[in-house]
Amino acid sequence: MAETRTQADKPAKGASPNPVQPESAVFGNNRLDELFAAQTRQLEKLQELSENWSYRARWEAALASELSIKLLAARSAPEVANAYQQWAIPHIERAAEDTKRILTDSQKLADQFFRQ
Repeated sequence: MAETRTQADKPAKGASPNPVQPESAVFGNNRLDELFAAQTRQLEKLQELSENWSYRARWEAALASELSIKLLAARSAPEVANAYQQWAIPHIERAAEDTKRILTDSQKLADQFFRQ
């Protein structure tokens, strides 16, 4: 017995059949949602790190400004040496903290990247 096809059964001219099955589209949408969520988390982490480093840069600028004021006010070599010493101690301490922070931040970013 021969099947008869009606006009509604025939694909429209120029129309290509949908190669993506509905189940695949849902799977693809879920993967895109996961990707967008991972990117959002990554951007939030980068924003947090940026704010931390911005604070650090402002602190460094304030410390340098304080040093320049003390150097301008210094009247002797011991006063200049004392001003540099007062600048150097917190500067060196912060440099050590910065090194630890760089390593920690790098590890956090790597962990988050590979967790995606």
